[in-house]
Amino acid sequence: MPDWISHILMGLAAAEIFSIDKKGLVVLGSLLPDFVVKINLLSAFFHMSDGLLFIARLYHSPVMGLIIPALIAPIFKYDWKKTYITIALGFMLHLFADSFTRQYYNGILLYPLSTGFFSFNIFWPEQYWIMLILSAGFYASVKLTRYMFSSKSSS
Repeated sequence: MPDWISHILMGLAAAEIFSIDKKGLVVLGSLLPDFVVKINLLSAFFHMSDGLLFIARLYHSPVMGLIIPALIAPIFKYDWKKTYITIALGFMLHLFADSFTRQYYNGILLYPLSTGFFSFNIFWPEQYWIMLILSAGFYASVKLTRYMFSSKSSS
């Protein structure tokens, strides 16, 4: 799974591409899927029921990417619809990034169509640095492109 910095950079790049003012909401959405999934770490120390582990994996699915932002959006004082879409965008970007990891066992990406795990099987989890470099390069290119277009339009 790409590390949190990669998820943050991808969220920031999406905020730049879509000209989102509240970039923090996209970043929040891009980090949300990993918050509950960390329950899996407890199974190394304590006996965890399969039901609890399934709920943690279900949290890391597109279904929850639609539900969780709806529960969190009212916390913010901004327009509910824009807040919901912004957080959901970050959430879905996170799931998309994770789907490139081999042996991806943290989420059920195709739930409710399937309870099996899905992955494009491109990167090993230990190769998170590749995703970090790619996301940093992508973010830098988006920022540079926006800067070039904004400086041309102001001339």
